Amino acid sequence: MKIGKATTSDAKNIASLAMQVWLNTYAVDGIRAAFSNYVWEALSPANFLTILNDPNRDIYKVEIDNHLIGFADINYHSVCEAGFRLTVEIEKLYIHENFCHRGIGKQLLDHVVLVLQEKAIDHMWLSVYEGNKRAIRFYEKYGFTCGGELFFELEHERHRNLVMVKRWPLKSNGAQNRLS
Repeated sequence: MKIGKATTSDAKNIASLAMQVWLNTYAVDGIRAAFSNYVWEALSPANFLTILNDPNRDIYKVEIDNHLIGFADINYHSVCEAGFRLTVEIEKLYIHENFCHRGIGKQLLDHVVLVLQEKAIDHMWLSVYEGNKRAIRFYEKYGFTCGGELFFELEHERHRNLVMVKRWPLKSNGAQNRLS
């Protein structure tokens, strides 16, 4: 298993995995227009190419034998609308269904935390659909705490998401804590 920073050449694979994971997670009753519209717009290769070219974003990928099995999309300048003064958001953390429950998500988050510590950042936040109990348990086990709610808008529907936050002490290498 190899974890590394994604490049623009990974955009199609990341988009394909994102669509697969998103549909497996949320389209449990089948496909409908709202789902199709969302995945083809928000999870398109062109959208991930834009993200990969954004200096305020990083995507870290997990591969086994040159096959993409997971990724984490980090936004360093995201505003948490749930009232927190937090800026670093894990916008997506997706692991291929066949590789869940193998500790890969934990290893990917460990890698993200190390990257953030190197940047003198002491937190990350994310939002997770309230009905995604498996993901909520995973994040709680990793040390995230629930601290509010946001709503995911899908066409004319509002879906409640929980805001989860994780903080850690910075290493004492003289780095100043950028955020409170």
